[in-house]
Amino acid sequence: MGLNYLADVVFPICLFSELETKQQCFKEYLGTGFFIGTKGYFITAKHVVPQEKVEKIEKKDSFLILPRKQVGLKTEYDPVRITAFEAAPNDIDLVVGKTDYKPGGFFDIGEEGESYGWENVMSYGYPASIYREAESGKPIFDPSFLKGYITRKLQQGKTLGTIKNIPPGYALNYPIPQGMSGCPVFKDSENKTLVGVGVGTFEEKTQLWQNTAYKSDKEKYEETAYRVIETGFAINILSFHYWGLKIADGKTIQEISKE
Repeated sequence: MGLNYLADVVFPICLFSELETKQQCFKEYLGTGFFIGTKGYFITAKHVVPQEKVEKIEKKDSFLILPRKQVGLKTEYDPVRITAFEAAPNDIDLVVGKTDYKPGGFFDIGEEGESYGWENVMSYGYPASIYREAESGKPIFDPSFLKGYITRKLQQGKTLGTIKNIPPGYALNYPIPQGMSGCPVFKDSENKTLVGVGVGTFEEKTQLWQNTAYKSDKEKYEETAYRVIETGFAINILSFHYWGLKIADGKTIQEISKE
């Protein structure tokens, strides 16, 4: 199955209001999500849909927007309502959602998804920087590919830059930009094995040099140069294969991905 099919399983998550006339009024772009399996379940980052957003969704004030067809240079979207959410335990930045949409399967989620570094991976999602609004007032999202490699496997509880007590995951040699939180990170291989879920970016700062100069006994000048590297972070999906989901009658991520 070619990469073009990604446009049917990876999507922007948006908040809409439904007017009395049943028309949809776009309110806010939240982030990226992707389907697993064929029963309408999807994965995204928990911070994409925090509790206050979930409450609005439960009040039927929100839709998941799924790209369905390309019209010239524009992509048209059919709205699909989100019906349920379930957050990962221990406040991990991961959530599984449910819709009534029945997508085709795409990502392979198996034990061979484990990685230890220097493996080529790809991400696909919807950066907020390229969101725009059409003349009709409808939102337009252009998906982007990111391609690179895993720099190292990360153990749970470690600190990465400003991120503390991280879950099991991977450091990437490319950042996860705003809007692409919740995107899939998958192996650049024929079967497109899912490795993780991109949830954000952290900075690593290294001091290159420092120079101190004295204009007088009372005046001192210091110059310091730093090198800052932005590194993407992906949650290791294998760590949650056996998480029994209440919204899926106790089935695990691995089980629903095979349906």
